[in-house]
Amino acid sequence: MFQRISKITCDKCGREVAVDPRDDDPFLSAFTVENNDIEGWERISDDVHLCPACAATYRSKLAEYEDELRRVIGVTNVSVSVTASN
Repeated sequence: MFQRISKITCDKCGREVAVDPRDDDPFLSAFTVENNDIEGWERISDDVHLCPACAATYRSKLAEYEDELRRVIGVTNVSVSVTASN
């Protein structure tokens, strides 16, 4: 007898997590949500996934890249604080 096994593999470090074989899309499935095995995992595209550790690094670098891009094209963020005076 064969048993179907499904897993997600981190494309950066190779870490693996087993997911329910009934899942067509484990990131949107009730089966996985019950088990919560993929908490913190991130799907970058249809075939690229990152584990929680690699996803944190990816998000950090992505934010750094977006800040640099805004700086290069001349977009600046201005923070304003307004207080009421009586």
